[in-house]
Amino acid sequence: EQVEGTLAGHKGGFALQHVGTMQGGNAVMDVRVIPGSGTGELAGIDGTLKIIIADGKHAYDFSYTLP
Repeated sequence: EQVEGTLAGHKGGFALQHVGTMQGGNAVMDVRVIPGSGTGELAGIDGTLKIIIADGKHAYDFSYTLP
């Protein structure tokens, strides 16, 4: 998945890789920034994305670092 925009005042883009598995009947989703995919002011970005599903709604927790 390609992401373009502004993150904490830094313009650019990066790609996310989604890997899904089933573990004990539960879905597990691992979403990570693809290393080296950052462009513009987001070059060098590293991070993970957690998808939170509660009360039928989706939210996202993006933990990242920039050089």
